[in-house]
Amino acid sequence: KSLCCQPSTWGRGPETEMAQLAHATTDAAGARAHDPAPSLLATAWSLKDRCVAAWNSEPAQATQAARELALLMDQTCAQPLSDADTLELHALVDWAQGLACMVEGHLASGALPAFDRAAAAFTRLGQTDHAAQTLVPKVAVLAMLGRYDDAIACGELAHRQFAASGNALGAAKVSLNLGVLNERRGG
Repeated sequence: KSLCCQPSTWGRGPETEMAQLAHATTDAAGARAHDPAPSLLATAWSLKDRCVAAWNSEPAQATQAARELALLMDQTCAQPLSDADTLELHALVDWAQGLACMVEGHLASGALPAFDRAAAAFTRLGQTDHAAQTLVPKVAVLAMLGRYDDAIACGELAHRQFAASGNALGAAKVSLNLGVLNERRGG
């Protein structure tokens, strides 16, 4: 079953080892007994990082990490998280979902809206660098769809956000990609 079809159905079904580990870590070791957010968010970031690292070389692992992240979110719905922590968790799930949708070929219907939701959430949280990072794969999706003008506009936004957050390496990488996109567009 496609991971991208209905995000609201993510995480249904049996728990995976990683999700069980995350749940056990939260229950047993939770950094603070009354605030599970630090360990939950650390696990969520770790799963997102696993998805990012695997999406173009190990697509099945990327999709699995995205599923585990969605399951983690489903398990935390009963946890008392702050609005900001909940928004950050949603942003991470959307980021991973976007990558999984790319792997599964759901570019316009899955990846683009997922990256848009992730970028909007990170922007709302004031996490400009993370918002820019979610735009990088969006640039690739737009280019794959032949929407070069949109890809360039998205890349320029990512460049501005990287620069604003002080991420010179991210800004430089996007600049290189913008050069390639302009070449493809014929400009």
